[in-house]
Amino acid sequence: MMKFNRSAIPALGTALALTASLSAPALAAGPSAGIAVQLDGKNVPFTDAAPEVSANRTFLPMRAVLEAMGATVDYDAAQKLITATRGGTKLEMVLGAKEAAITENGKTRTMKMDVAAYAKNNRTYVPVRFTAEAFGCNVGWDQDDKTVIIVDTDKLLDGAEFTLMDNYAAYSVKKVGDKNQTVKGTLTGDMTVDKAASGADADVKVSFGATFDAVSSQTAGQIKLSLDLSGILDAAGTDADLDADTAALLNAMKETLKNVDMELRMNMETGKFYLSCPALASLMGEEDDIWFEVDLESVMASSGVDMSGLMEVVSSSTGTDMKESLTGVLSAITLSDKDSAYEELSDMAALYTGMLSDSAFTKKGSDYVSTVSGTQDGLAVSYTTTLKTTGSDVTGMALDMTMKGETDGEKVDTALKMSVDSSKMTMTMKFAMAGMTMDIDLKADLGTTTTAPVTTLPAGAKTVDLGSAFVEELE
Repeated sequence: MMKFNRSAIPALGTALALTASLSAPALAAGPSAGIAVQLDGKNVPFTDAAPEVSANRTFLPMRAVLEAMGATVDYDAAQKLITATRGGTKLEMVLGAKEAAITENGKTRTMKMDVAAYAKNNRTYVPVRFTAEAFGCNVGWDQDDKTVIIVDTDKLLDGAEFTLMDNYAAYSVKKVGDKNQTVKGTLTGDMTVDKAASGADADVKVSFGATFDAVSSQTAGQIKLSLDLSGILDAAGTDADLDADTAALLNAMKETLKNVDMELRMNMETGKFYLSCPALASLMGEEDDIWFEVDLESVMASSGVDMSGLMEVVSSSTGTDMKESLTGVLSAITLSDKDSAYEELSDMAALYTGMLSDSAFTKKGSDYVSTVSGTQDGLAVSYTTTLKTTGSDVTGMALDMTMKGETDGEKVDTALKMSVDSSKMTMTMKFAMAGMTMDIDLKADLGTTTTAPVTTLPAGAKTVDLGSAFVEELE
């Protein structure tokens, strides 16, 4: 039996994980006195130079930290060039320059930084987040203990092989080829809150549904949704329970909520996200035909991240390396507690290895099946992963997860079943906790198209900027 921590939920969406990891705020700190550095759960000693803060960013003495990470460090005084090499990755920074060159597998990309490395008292200081992330580490900050947290996520998966999962990823990439992907389907759901939990005279029941039609490329997407949210007003009662005016108003609102249309257009290369939702615009006092805009480029720049560098990472990825994908997932987890960060990531790595590595699977007929079970916050948790094969190809995957027991005095009973292959995807989820039950059912057809997703605004469209609020929050 395995003990899972609260964060050990298998987030296998590589693109999302990578975006989350790179969009984490650049490591800021208060006064520099007493800053500690923890690498893989152990403190890094500094004998003749200490971490310090400059331009509201944490800088570390270059050699002590990089050598602790297993990197070879060189400094060319004539060119003021810092070079750190570990495995197949080389990082180059020039003192005073706000960009770094990262070379992996013979390919070099440039990442812009909002601060530059500098020399002081014959010691070279480098910005910790950019430096550690260049070597695949997750970097966090424990504000209470003034500690930089660095976890080498590559090491957490050392020794694990994922050839079966790589086979499935390669098959999926081959099926799509150079075309764009389409996803069309429906989602329906029901939620019930019992009267004891809600304090109402009767159980509150709500139904909802949606249809969706999406097309996506590696760097862009367009999603159209039509939602039926009229069920959320069922709790208000029936016409027989209401006076005539209230019933008429309620019915009019239900009609409006039967068809709530939304469209999302996104371009990761430009960093532009656009959302159209007339119902939301009306609630915000805007014109129905307005488009809401988020400039992800600005949001990420405020975090010290260059969007072009991110897209170079995405475009250079083959999408067929499961270990690389899982490392990205581990790098996406926010680290803020030095006493638990390394253990949490280690537990998650153990879960992924137990679910998805070659050693986890047993061949059953033409399928490969892995099951890992354990406890999480007093709940019995079980994950079963099934890989379906056709000939020598892994052509589909199914996940069956259950979580049962009692935590914090509340009974929990959750079941999730998901299946996906090259042509369809299905998902059902049942959840019961604290007097509430929810059932969700998703069905989608998967395909390809030569049509590209539309990522620009319609001619003459008016916009409302939502991104500035995020930028202000980050700054």
